[in-house]
Amino acid sequence: MRKSLIKVADGANGQERSCCCGPGYRSKGFTLMEVLVALCILSVICVILGPLLSTGLVWIDGAGQESRAAFLAFSLLEAVRANPPQVKGFLQLEAEELGVKIEEGWEAKVYLLPCDDLNRLLKVRAEVKYDSVSKEKVVIHTMIRQK
Repeated sequence: MRKSLIKVADGANGQERSCCCGPGYRSKGFTLMEVLVALCILSVICVILGPLLSTGLVWIDGAGQESRAAFLAFSLLEAVRANPPQVKGFLQLEAEELGVKIEEGWEAKVYLLPCDDLNRLLKVRAEVKYDSVSKEKVVIHTMIRQK
């Protein structure tokens, strides 16, 4: 884009000088209208993305709780696998009985049930309830061999 220069006569010297104003000339700064439009667009974007950001943070927190609960359930299974009890019938164990610490407000249980005639195999179910409000829980099933 070409700048248009207007020739202005200087009264004192009689010389002409260039003036940078007129049609087609743009200054190097922003106008007030451009700044206001940019602020409006930015505020609309913030209004739209604000709830998405807070929802995302809630999901991240829920995923963190779920992964901690899954880790706790695997810890319960490993505690049972390391020292399997002799079970003749259905048996329910709390996490504290297995020496596994749990977070406050959480519930952790292990259910054991013999699954063959010789009582050599046990069905093991580890259950961790990690959200008291929505009753969210992680359940892991496996089988282990009794000693």
